[in-house]
Amino acid sequence: MKKLFGFLICMLFFAQGGCCEAIVLPENQVRQGFAEVNLAVESEGTWTADSLQCEILWTTLLDVTNDGKWRQLIPAMFHGGAAYVPMETLYRDNVCLDIKNTRGQIVESIGIGLHQDKPLNLTLKFDKNNHLVDVIHDGGTGRINYSGRYSNILSDFGTTIITSAKDWEDSNRFLEWQIQSMMPENLKSLTTADLTDDERQWIESDLTRTYCATRILPYVRMAKTWGVDFVGVNPDNIKQPDVEFYRFLNDCDFSSVMLNDFSHSLRFVCGNLLRDLPLGITPIGDKPVSDWQADTKARLNVVIDNPSQLLLDLLTMTSFFNQIQYDSIPLSEAQIENVRSFYGNSEIGKIILSRNENPFPNVFH
Repeated sequence: MKKLFGFLICMLFFAQGGCCEAIVLPENQVRQGFAEVNLAVESEGTWTADSLQCEILWTTLLDVTNDGKWRQLIPAMFHGGAAYVPMETLYRDNVCLDIKNTRGQIVESIGIGLHQDKPLNLTLKFDKNNHLVDVIHDGGTGRINYSGRYSNILSDFGTTIITSAKDWEDSNRFLEWQIQSMMPENLKSLTTADLTDDERQWIESDLTRTYCATRILPYVRMAKTWGVDFVGVNPDNIKQPDVEFYRFLNDCDFSSVMLNDFSHSLRFVCGNLLRDLPLGITPIGDKPVSDWQADTKARLNVVIDNPSQLLLDLLTMTSFFNQIQYDSIPLSEAQIENVRSFYGNSEIGKIILSRNENPFPNVFH
């Protein structure tokens, strides 16, 4: 399996270096707070700070909408040239800033990097035709997605190639096809995108993890639905692979880099780990958190060597959130006590209990 991943890694590292200096960020962490964003406008045309209505579409940690399908984009508005964006991680990149005119029409959308300890200062520069020509920035994470720097990466990541039923009805053939052909095809723009080395490493890590967890991990479920509908798979030919099939997950990065997920797909990653791995992992229910994590770690260790405490905490949160948000069942008194007993006054415990009070947070919460 490592040979298969080596093919992808070699392909990606033949890319040229980016245009900017490397940005060194501290280890990310779960932390509630706010990121400050200050906005100014320089224009040769008619745009002014008063004639633009800008909003930042932020997301919560392990976010989900009330239909359980798409990300929940929550607007944080600017007042007096400043916005304070709720955060549940120390920093986060590729957060959407929509620049709108007074009629509410989007003039431009850019991705910004927010950091609780470093206010982001933005200056939007417009020409005489009211076209955005530059974004001057300092602070935040130091990363800005302007002029479509990330657009080809995201566009290629949606690549789907219709193949034959034979590639689906043999799990080993499916795995080889995905890792040797489809995943490199989806990540190909990383080789040509105008990125710094640290950006490329961060995005590659996220998209590799996301691809493995959302395109390969749910093999059986996808083969019996998507494969049947679009490829002509015979569902009777789809068998549950041996556990060894899922060892490709061991080559994914489950460190704190997960908290700055480029594709904003962390909930899908964690949800699929709980749902699609044939390891007998059950919902946490009323079990003590320490017992559930110990059992889950032992089961995960079959496919992911020594799962990190952060991964276990994110899976714990996901299991609780599934109950609260998908099943619309508030935490029981026993569950609340289990959270308090294990997490104490920690940020993770606070977030779990806050979701119990407000399953779908918004900017006013």
